[in-house]
Amino acid sequence: MFTPEKQTLLIVEDEAAIGKLCFDVLSSRGYDVELAPNGKKAMQKMMCIKYDLYLIDIRLPGISGKELYNFLATNRIELVNRVAFITGDTISEDVIRFVTESGQPLLPKPFTPSELVSFVGKCFPGSPV
Repeated sequence: MFTPEKQTLLIVEDEAAIGKLCFDVLSSRGYDVELAPNGKKAMQKMMCIKYDLYLIDIRLPGISGKELYNFLATNRIELVNRVAFITGDTISEDVIRFVTESGQPLLPKPFTPSELVSFVGKCFPGSPV
């Protein structure tokens, strides 16, 4: 049975308003949510905590979402299939190629709270969404 309160998420998002929206919406649905405002903080958390889902913005200052994905692929390979991406850059050939090659799901920005909940729900097996 799907129980969101047992599902942990790390949201890596440098835009504070989007991070807060994700945190508020998903926390209110029973998910255990943590935020990382940049790739460096995310990397630190990734080495210490095993999350059920990593929702990563592709375009981050410093360490990008692509670099975080590659970091997981190198250092925590067992977690790489728990990654989902968000981005506002859905027309860049580089981004499209990266997401396609990764095989991971993508939620384009902007998104509504209901689109976020549906997307995250689909990332978990057994989800009623």
